[in-house]
Amino acid sequence: MGKRIALVLTLLFLGLWQIPEFRAQVISSANRVRGWLVTISREGYTYLLSYLNAASKVRELQRERLNLYLQINQLEAELSQLTPLRYFKSVWRPNLVFAETISYANLPSFTQVYIDYNRSVRKPKGLVYNNQAAGIVVKSFGDSSLALLNSDPKCSYTVYIGKGYVPGIFEGERKIIKYIPLFSKVSPGDLVITSGLDGIFYRGAQVGIIVEVERKKLYQEAKVKTFYDDLHPTYFFVVERVPPEDRNPITFEQSQSEGNMSGEGNRSDQNRTLQGVSDQNRTGG
Repeated sequence: MGKRIALVLTLLFLGLWQIPEFRAQVISSANRVRGWLVTISREGYTYLLSYLNAASKVRELQRERLNLYLQINQLEAELSQLTPLRYFKSVWRPNLVFAETISYANLPSFTQVYIDYNRSVRKPKGLVYNNQAAGIVVKSFGDSSLALLNSDPKCSYTVYIGKGYVPGIFEGERKIIKYIPLFSKVSPGDLVITSGLDGIFYRGAQVGIIVEVERKKLYQEAKVKTFYDDLHPTYFFVVERVPPEDRNPITFEQSQSEGNMSGEGNRSDQNRTLQGVSDQNRTGG
């Protein structure tokens, strides 16, 4: 039955195909269907291509997001390390080399640190923070060097005390100044600076303030409150070389001249310095 129907429809179509109007209408309809199929195919291809491009763009953006996330983490880590630099000030002196603390050298002691100073150390070199004497560099180890902070018992360098530039030797751990001439006038509140006579520091790096004086049989000793907070070692300048003029002792005429020029302003400068150190310690510098 089905075959007969198919045969009849075929014969009918062949008969109608002989009619020009019918043939033209069929061809026109077929062209419209073909055009519609072509349009659908193109739109589908465009949609598929757009989808693939979007997927590729999403993957690219995900990779960029991951890279940015890693860069942000790295920058945050670097920023946390560099935060102490806001308290670090430049010292306008020649022959200074910037150095950063690497680690403590002998835990649980906090008096010795390794710094990234990679030059030869044939003799002790001064360690300066914000023009404050922080310690001495004593030995090199390839790309790093060993530094003894002011609190280390082996840390020692020459100093001047007060407006009269009374000489003495600073010794770490107890933070005292020894071998002060017996008849030189030294009083609590006197400013202590490096003398430069030993070739370790330049002349004038601030050490601290005298808080107590004790007379011995042959000389005086003085306890000093140091300016540098060596519980938070971060960044330093290493004194690469001391200028020749800083190695010459200050004469009596020089000390009198500078003392007269400074007058009472010297004491007010000391007070401001102590206040600055106190503020810096409160901020964790």
